[in-house]
Amino acid sequence: MSWFEWLISQLRPGQPGFWLLVDALSAALLWWLKGSLSPRRANMARMVRWIGFPWLALMTGALSPELLGLSHLDWRTGLTFGVVYSAAVLGLLALITITTRHERLPVALESSGAMVLYGALYHGARQLHWCFLRALMLILVASLPVPVESAEYWAILAATALALPGVWMIRDPLGRTYGLIALAATAILFFYTANFWLCWALHVGIMLLSGTPAESQVAGTSTPAVGNLAPQPRR
Repeated sequence: MSWFEWLISQLRPGQPGFWLLVDALSAALLWWLKGSLSPRRANMARMVRWIGFPWLALMTGALSPELLGLSHLDWRTGLTFGVVYSAAVLGLLALITITTRHERLPVALESSGAMVLYGALYHGARQLHWCFLRALMLILVASLPVPVESAEYWAILAATALALPGVWMIRDPLGRTYGLIALAATAILFFYTANFWLCWALHVGIMLLSGTPAESQVAGTSTPAVGNLAPQPRR
């Protein structure tokens, strides 16, 4: 198969190229509409996109639960390397938070259960979207006319590059920094474990330590200098 034939074949609904194109177009549409949506509604729209496309891909047979890291998991690796790696990342970030921004950790612990749950669902939806990109890129790289060595490595690297603009456009500096850490850390974790659930837990832990509310994750919005998923304490 020539490169031109391969490119044309990717435009069919059952191919990863089709889903990548639809995902990119939906991201552009949300960016265009962001000025007319509140931060909360913009987040809800993004969550629908992040969950909806993986679900549609599963329903149409374009992806499998295994590729998304939802089932057929290697829990031996997950409960050894995955847990140790996640604990090391969160421990290091917690130490940095305590020593450099000691006021943020107590505020994070005071967050209401409802707001913590909202943040967990939001970051879980985003992580599912990142796993969606990783799965699509793995199929795409494996289907190239020229065989590629270490296809999983290059697929996750390419998926990380695709997800990078969405994180980089977060206006809040702290949310952006921790978002980039979550993207890189979960990409490494997914490479070794292919486990969405572990990546979700690590992602939520990182973003809780950032001390920024989910509303601040919308590009073009900002947040107060101090605060997590809870409102600002009264002075």
